[in-house]
Amino acid sequence: MRILLLDDEELMGRAVARMLSGPGVTVITARSPAAALAALDREAFDVVLSDFAMPAMDGVDFLEEVRRRRPEIRRLMLTGNPGDPKVKTALESGLVEQVLGKPASAELVRRAIGLLTD
Repeated sequence: MRILLLDDEELMGRAVARMLSGPGVTVITARSPAAALAALDREAFDVVLSDFAMPAMDGVDFLEEVRRRRPEIRRLMLTGNPGDPKVKTALESGLVEQVLGKPASAELVRRAIGLLTD
């Protein structure tokens, strides 16, 4: 499985990447939407996991662009603001498959992405 992880906070991005790493899993991290979109144009991914609150472009706008470019990729959001109206709308509209609140356990994140099954 190939995962594109977008989080503008370097420490958070590294921590989540460690959570997801394992056999058969490749995690590519980006600290800006522009860098993540460039990676998306260069490489194939199964899942995109994005933060919501970022300075240049929020996670909803970023994931809308991901859907426009590559609609087959699963889109999830990891955010400290799960109750934000824009996040709720993204979930209700199907733009985002799942919203995970920060902090989230490694088990929860891995299960949401499909790395753990019951």
